[in-house]
Amino acid sequence: MALRITDPVKDLPRLNRELRLLQRDNKEFFQLKQRVQALVKQTEDLQSKRELTSTNAMDFQWDGPNLKITWAAGYIKDREGELHHVPAGEKTGLTANIYYWMGWNPVHQTMSVVSAPETLTGIKNILVICRVYTGTNIQTGDVGGGGTETNTTQGASGKEYKAF
Repeated sequence: MALRITDPVKDLPRLNRELRLLQRDNKEFFQLKQRVQALVKQTEDLQSKRELTSTNAMDFQWDGPNLKITWAAGYIKDREGELHHVPAGEKTGLTANIYYWMGWNPVHQTMSVVSAPETLTGIKNILVICRVYTGTNIQTGDVGGGGTETNTTQGASGKEYKAF
């Protein structure tokens, strides 16, 4: 919108109002720029953790009637070649027909099963295993992990699986 000043005394309130609007828009733009930068960093952090340089021998199963993911004992071999043994376990109270990120914390010996990837990037020492898609509330079966790949006992970490 063009602003024409014909009378400095009469147009001053309008000019001040337009300047306040411009300052507000500039502040909102700056906040959006900061948010985009934060999202870019989160994405980069996740991508570095999701690099396909580590492997896992995990087998995740979906139990639709009980809305849970279970896993047999397995292991993760990190980028440095260190083996991290993972005991069998389960995560209940999940939702059908959704992607979940699977991450193992070798320090606390806990499995994180989360739908939002930024949750994993915020956890120190997490080893991203894979992303799996759950089936319906009546389906059951393998949903992913390196141990579910054909003709091998392990697969690259960070992969996405959709079995249903």
